[in-house]
Amino acid sequence: MARRRDAEGNSACSSLKSILLILSIAGLIIWQNCSANQWRNQLPQPILPDYKSIEELYWKTWEILSANIQHGNSANGFVREYINAEEDIFIVQGPTIQTALFGSYGADVFPVMESLDNFYRGQRKDGFIARIYNSLTGEYLHIPSVTEPMIHPPLFTWAELHYYYLTGDRHRLRCWRPVLEQYFQWLDNFCKGDGEARGLYYTSISGTRMINSPRKPNELGGWVDMSAQMALFARDLAQIAAIFGDSAAVLNYRQKYEQIATAVRNRLWHADDAFYYDLTPQGQMLKLKIISGFWPLLAQIPTPEEAAQLIEHLRDSREFYRQHLFPSLAAAEQDYNRQGAYWRGGVWGDQCYMVIKGLKQYGEYDFANQAAWNHIINLERVYRQFQADTTLVEVRDRAKVAQTIWEVYAPEKEEPATRWDAKFYGRPAYVASSGFGPVAMLIEDVLGFEANAPQDELTWRPWLLNQHGIRNFKFGKNLVTIWCEKRESTDAPLKIHGTTSSPFKLNVWLNGKSKTINLKRGRIRLELNPADMQ
Repeated sequence: MARRRDAEGNSACSSLKSILLILSIAGLIIWQNCSANQWRNQLPQPILPDYKSIEELYWKTWEILSANIQHGNSANGFVREYINAEEDIFIVQGPTIQTALFGSYGADVFPVMESLDNFYRGQRKDGFIARIYNSLTGEYLHIPSVTEPMIHPPLFTWAELHYYYLTGDRHRLRCWRPVLEQYFQWLDNFCKGDGEARGLYYTSISGTRMINSPRKPNELGGWVDMSAQMALFARDLAQIAAIFGDSAAVLNYRQKYEQIATAVRNRLWHADDAFYYDLTPQGQMLKLKIISGFWPLLAQIPTPEEAAQLIEHLRDSREFYRQHLFPSLAAAEQDYNRQGAYWRGGVWGDQCYMVIKGLKQYGEYDFANQAAWNHIINLERVYRQFQADTTLVEVRDRAKVAQTIWEVYAPEKEEPATRWDAKFYGRPAYVASSGFGPVAMLIEDVLGFEANAPQDELTWRPWLLNQHGIRNFKFGKNLVTIWCEKRESTDAPLKIHGTTSSPFKLNVWLNGKSKTINLKRGRIRLELNPADMQ
């Protein structure tokens, strides 16, 4: 009897444990759903009813990002919460900046900007900011040397200004401006090219993050991407100085920008090939058509004529105009790989974003929109249809492969790209490089919105004929929901609806013409005829 009672007791105990486990799991699921619903309600919400799977891709990006939140402590000196896209004990500069560029649209919910602060806090007294820090100790991982400066692309100001124009937050810019200026000075002192590459800047393959690119070693030479990024850095610092009315600093950084831009134009532009190439200290051009050759567009370095010639490479199906725009290596190059093989043809979302932003600098909005749409559609098809052979995925990542966003994509197939070994796929559930398409390109290039919070302005280029818009879009102190009805043609009237929490200026562009409307707080209801616009 005792044994029976013990057995019954154990059975009852097991049943109770099972019930408690089920309740715990159910509670966790409910909590997670509530948490997800909470942050969903605080984020911008795309309105694209004819493309529900693209909306799903958008939310999937934020879901993956939410799993990358980590916490600082007294040992590492990091901020209270930050994003670590790498999911290990190291925080890495490049992916963190990339995440901030598209993640700024969710900065009220996710600590994307605070994540940059970890790198600012880690700045050495001489201005150096490392590319990797240890999250256990807060210490930087590598010491710079003459031939290996141990940096990543210097794009902090690009992310900071993107955030500023979205939020109007002057305080953040004021706080970190000295850090950014000191870092620029360190790079200017320690990363200058030598010999025939004087006036240009160098890094390393690891510094570019293009780890298996067929680029040739070029110590102390002039690197196209690094040089153009330094020009962009100087231009951004001039813009930041202008925001604070510092005319002396504006003049200084504008002069620096012109010096770098002139050096890039004069020394890295190959007129016959109409392309930008790296230059050795001995004056030899390293002729290889890679995605880095388009960084000068973003920095507005080419003349309009040179830009038009350079952009033709993006339209060329033998080079960068493949099934999925834009591969990291031109298809005509010997080392091009149709499966991607990381930087030997793989399509990287952050690089596509850079190219698209560069196209818009030269008024190529139609091509930019087309490229963004191509990129998103390819991501969406992989998300919806692709079923990975898990033997081609790292063991630790095999549970993440169902309906996810991949690190890098194949240029000629609707599937993820292979990594450097040309066999295994790149990482699944990785958005530092691929979050640009589902978030930034969707909002800026497909839906067509560009915010200028300091001026209370919203520019809208509604090129899609489908119903589209955005709900719960916050820029500055404005909270806006705005959408347009479906149209039969580009010449049809544009019917706009929505609401706004405060007055703002709406600039609408249709068929190359624009109209500005000063909207009052409350309901939005407009009808614009393209023929009446200027």
